[in-house]
Amino acid sequence: MSPSIETDRLLGTPLTMEDYDDLYRLNMDPEVAKTMGGTRTPEETQIRLEMWIQEWESYGYGIWILRGKATGKFVGRAGLREYLIDGVKEVEILYALMPEFWNQGLATEIGKKIIAYAFEEVGLESLVCFTMYENKASLRVMQKLGFAYEKDIVHVNLPHVLYRLKK
Repeated sequence: MSPSIETDRLLGTPLTMEDYDDLYRLNMDPEVAKTMGGTRTPEETQIRLEMWIQEWESYGYGIWILRGKATGKFVGRAGLREYLIDGVKEVEILYALMPEFWNQGLATEIGKKIIAYAFEEVGLESLVCFTMYENKASLRVMQKLGFAYEKDIVHVNLPHVLYRLKK
């Protein structure tokens, strides 16, 4: 059984197939799409969901679906995934929230818990995080979490900045 993750305001549970509708709604939101380089089709959402579920079994880490602790309302997703960057396997911390939950400190709140999980439970030595230049809110979260700029990269055919945090 994969672990849940909890903060003062959020409860994260490992993704399951039952999370498809919420994940698809997140992927189709036009504001969220601006931060991810576009929307995701139903098929792309399905493929990602299946892949992320498998990652829990393969690596012992993955993506959590986030819900408000007090309300049970869908907030977004966040977690860890293995990603190939310039030919090197890295572990990325990622987060995406529904716009109604932006600017409330939730990404930073869950990010701190995920970092602790990555370093203390999984035993990772470093994490990467990347975003498009224009995503100033995500850049602020990365900096608040202690990540430092490392280099520019291209992701989904768009320029991004990559930041790193070492244990």
